Amino acid sequence: MAQLDYSQYMASAFAGMKVNTQFDHVESFATSEDVAFGLGVRANSTNPGTVVDLVANAADVFRGIALHVHNESGLYIAKDTASILRRGGAWVEVNATVAIDAPAYIDVSDAKFTSVSTSNLATGGFFRSARVFDGTAGVINIAVVEINLP
Repeated sequence: MAQLDYSQYMASAFAGMKVNTQFDHVESFATSEDVAFGLGVRANSTNPGTVVDLVANAADVFRGIALHVHNESGLYIAKDTASILRRGGAWVEVNATVAIDAPAYIDVSDAKFTSVSTSNLATGGFFRSARVFDGTAGVINIAVVEINLP
């Protein structure tokens, strides 16, 4: 039998995947809505300490990055318990070209990460890679963001 290339089966990275095994901090929050992996989440206005929503406003309180978990739905469904990265690095969805070491913001129109500050939510984080096109999915652009929330 011929040896098959590993890349035929898995992407080398995907949205919501932690970058490495460096020190990180992950907290669990309930979701009030469906949340795709690798997007930015905010504190819920009714239950800010225990529930997260997708970022939707430049004045939101940034809670972190929705990390990937293996489940049947491929995202967090409303009322799921989500793993939210608060410190460390993760692959995130981006909606534009980004540069290494550029400040990371969240586009309030789609909760994806961007380097555009105007009318978007500041994360305090930085891009640690340029944009990578995920040819496996065909449409997802990802990049590494490192954050360090209190």
